[in-house]
Amino acid sequence: LQDAPQLNIRTDTLDKKTSLEIYSKKWMRDYTNFGFETLGQQMIQLGGGKALVVDLVQKKQNKQLRQIILNYEQKIAVLTCVDAKTSFESTLKSCNQIARSFEWVK
Repeated sequence: LQDAPQLNIRTDTLDKKTSLEIYSKKWMRDYTNFGFETLGQQMIQLGGGKALVVDLVQKKQNKQLRQIILNYEQKIAVLTCVDAKTSFESTLKSCNQIARSFEWVK
């Protein structure tokens, strides 16, 4: 199901405590190398800590993405929602609902 909406969750444990801003800057530079255009970004409170929400589009594949990068102590979680640009608006509602239910296991 190549055209089905997708949710990917990836986690990292950092060697040392790193701010979300520093960690995400590393990612932001790579987006253009992979053919993504950033539509917007915003810092929010989510899951008991800071999160960076980044909206992207990949024109060649006609895909739209929302990445939510969360940071707690030395842990990072990256939630990525992907769908075709034409149906992304409805997928975004589910993506946001899943993100709002995110909690770190402490």
